Amino acid sequence: MTVTVLGISGSPHRHGNTETLLDSFLEGAQAAGASVEKIVLK
Repeated sequence: MTVTVLGISGSPHRHGNTETLLDSFLEGAQAAGASVEKIVLK
């Protein structure tokens, strides 16, 4: 069974600290075998 991780970024600063941290988290989840998806709210 594959785990799916959904990351949602709601920060108004595109490519800021919040999104950088989210990207690192999603990369780690993907490396561990999870399916990942990222949504950026504007």
